[in-house]
Amino acid sequence: MLLELANGIRVAEDLSGRRRSVFSRMIDGITGKSAQADRVALGALAGGQRALMEWVTEVTESSAVTNLTLARVTRQVLDTRRRLAQADAAGRRNAEGMRLLAEFLDEALSQVDDRLTRIERRLDWIERRQDVLELNFTAQASFELSVGAWASGQTYGDLPWICQVALLAWEVAIGPAGQVEYLTGDHRYRDKLINSILGHEWTRRAVPAPFTVSGLLDEAANRLHTPERRLLIAELLGSGLTGRLATPMWPLCAALVTALELAAIPEGAPEHPGKIALELVRQRHGWLDGSAEPIGFVRRIVNEQADAAHVLRAGLENDDDE
Repeated sequence: MLLELANGIRVAEDLSGRRRSVFSRMIDGITGKSAQADRVALGALAGGQRALMEWVTEVTESSAVTNLTLARVTRQVLDTRRRLAQADAAGRRNAEGMRLLAEFLDEALSQVDDRLTRIERRLDWIERRQDVLELNFTAQASFELSVGAWASGQTYGDLPWICQVALLAWEVAIGPAGQVEYLTGDHRYRDKLINSILGHEWTRRAVPAPFTVSGLLDEAANRLHTPERRLLIAELLGSGLTGRLATPMWPLCAALVTALELAAIPEGAPEHPGKIALELVRQRHGWLDGSAEPIGFVRRIVNEQADAAHVLRAGLENDDDE
């Protein structure tokens, strides 16, 4: 199209720019060649103008189509941006909603955890109380069985009175009654045992008031007759055990065990093992009165055995934890 336009312009320039004489122009005017040349030049210019117009028109139409396409693309981009903005706003709302929901769930879970913790504590308390109630029932039955068997002479009946009291107190202390005391701190079984021993006729007949501790120990050692029986009772009260198996001993029970061990010496046993045992215990454990009343003596020996069982249980519990 550009070439056609350039050719038309060159033809018009050639026709209009050619030099002719006056005579030639006159002849051309008469013959009409001048007008013909002008028409050819105008035709070439008109053709060029028409081609240029068509080209400009086509370019304009193409530009209009391009502008329309750009407008549509622009609208699409704007719509896309608007949708992205809406999606972003929705995302922020959703994120805020999720945050609030997470906070709500966290609070709800915290409340649930607190409630579960309280329920677990309550259940633990109920279980412990149930265990204590069952243990109390067992302890009561065991206590009555032990005291009843002793009172009827079925257990320890042929032993000296002090040996009976010490062994009975140890039997109750290491049984369910002592376990109840260890778990709850309730000393009622100590008091019940003290009252049971003091109220029994064997105590009233066997023990004068007041009496000497060394004399009571000597009598116990002499009534057992043989070294084997003396050592047997001493071992039942914890003699000979070492290390973690050793039974804790307090002064009065230690004096009884020491007196029995001294009296069991095959040759050269002292004539008064109770007096020597009393002196040895005073050196090792501290002061121990030489005279006593039945009520104070029984209370002391029961408390000593109960305290020894308490220490023994605590040591075994620590071993389990390790």
